[in-house]
Formats: sequence, structure tokens, C-alpha cells
Amino acid sequence: MNDELEPCPFCGKRPERFVCAKTLGHDYAVIYECKDAHHRVWCEADNDVDAIDVWNTRAERTAMLTYEYTEANGWRERLGRCQCGNLIEVAEFVGGGGNGDYMVVQSSPYCEMCGAKVVG
Repeated sequence: MNDELEPCPFCGKRPERFVCAKTLGHDYAVIYECKDAHHRVWCEADNDVDAIDVWNTRAERTAMLTYEYTEANGWRERLGRCQCGNLIEVAEFVGGGGNGDYMVVQSSPYCEMCGAKVVG
């Protein structure tokens, strides 16, 4: 376990620390969060040591995308979602009829919500 907080995997900035009440009792959550115009990554734990560990190991988790296909107004897209449900990849269908293929127009190597590395 590394007790030194690592930077955000997307922008390299140091995440901000927040403490908030989980319930009306004495339980609280420590949250490390990096907010940027293009991403938002956060983790939560019951104490500082666990929160740092969760933040530092989030990129060690991996996720396979689940794809869904949409078609509206003659426009076809393939949407790739992380296992947490976050949209990771958008691909547009290019070409005519059945002879085309999907071209990725938006993608990320990490899930911005859970921090898992996208594999496969």
C-alpha cells in the first residue's frame, strides 16, 4: 500500500480531498476527486488511508466495454459502455449499406467514473 497520493491519470493534477457525512451518525466518507472540463474521476472510502489506496489503485482495475447499437434519422452509432455504465466510446457508421464499418469518434483509455482501464 502506497500512502502517497498519485496524480490524476488523465491530467496529472493532484486530486482534491473532501470529507462528507455518509449518514446522520458519525460515519463519514473521504473523497478524492479531480474535476476537469473533460473528465471527472473520484473515489470514496471510510478513512484517509483507504481513500488514498482506492485512488492509487483505481487504474489497476480493468473493464471490457459492452456495446449497444442505435439508429435514428438514418444515423447509426455504436456506444461502448464501461461495466459501471459510463459511456466510454462513441463510433459512427461510415459507408453504404452493409459495406461500411464503425469509425471511433470519441474514446478514452480509462473510465472517467470508476477509473478502470479499458481493455479488449
